[in-house]
This record gives sequence, structure tokens and C-alpha cells, in this order.
Amino acid sequence: MNYRSYQQPTVLFQFSSWIAEPLPCPFVATGDFACAIIVKPSQGTFLQYRIGDDLHIGISDGSSIVYSYWLNGIRSEETGWDNAAIVCRFTTEKQRFQQALVSFVNRNSNRFLAEFYDESEWNCFDFVLEFLRFIGFRRYSKTDFVSEFVDSTLKIVVNYCMLVRKVQEDGFILF
Repeated sequence: MNYRSYQQPTVLFQFSSWIAEPLPCPFVATGDFACAIIVKPSQGTFLQYRIGDDLHIGISDGSSIVYSYWLNGIRSEETGWDNAAIVCRFTTEKQRFQQALVSFVNRNSNRFLAEFYDESEWNCFDFVLEFLRFIGFRRYSKTDFVSEFVDSTLKIVVNYCMLVRKVQEDGFILF
């Protein structure tokens, strides 16, 4: 499903002199998330996502190739992250960021082998946090990182998806 087609559902309307602006879409297309930490549902899309479902998190390089850690070890993917949400974007020069990410993957590949993956204890989230430590961004606990970055993004995504579902069901929204 292409969420971008819902950027401006029947939400632009006018009551007397009041105009509701179209909502910005919280999702990014492949190629639009260079040098960022991005998140997506582990299964399905955000439109199907419910709070409490598992999420998958990864790091995109300067070319929007996403590196993540999952059941098969470290993966680099050019596709499969369309309509993901950015939780943190880095403003460093793309080439420098890419070099740091490649260096991290090369130096830590033996720590993120498939056989070490554990859904609760050593997963994609740990991969991202270890990268942040590697570049000296900050030493986050999982709770602190979620609180500072993921919660606010996820709230926007969930609210946007609720609105999209309502428009799909009713064709319009009354506030």
C-alpha cells in the first residue's frame, strides 16, 4: 500500500473561513532516508501495526542502504524499508557517515552473527545502540533511546494511521 496517496485524503476542507491543512506524511520512501535511524514494523506495514507489535530498526548509509541485525546476522538492504519512519537523522557529511557505518560493521561483524541473535537480549536495537556508542553519539540505554527518539515518532505514525483508516472506512473525517 502506498501511504503517500493518503497524504491529502478528504482532509482539506473549509468551514466558513477556516481551512484545515493537509497532514504531512510521516513515512519516507526508499532513497529519502540517507544517514538516519529508521524503524518499521517487523511484520506488515504501519497501517496494520498495533501498539505492542514488534518493530525492526536499522541504520541507513549515505545512499539509503539500510544496515540492520536480524535472524540472519547483519543485513544490508536497498529495498524493503519503503514507508519506514525516521527516528533520528544525522546531519554529518554523507561520505563521513558512510565510512563510520562501514567501519562499525567491519569491526563488529563477529559480535552480530546470526547465532548470537536473541529476540529480547541481542537484537536490531542493540545493533543501533552499539553503532551510536561507536560514533560517540551518546551511550543510550534502550529505555532512554526509545523515550527520546522512538516514542514521539511512533505517536505521530500511529495517529496518522488511525486517521488514514478512518478516511478509508468513512471517506471523510469530522472533528
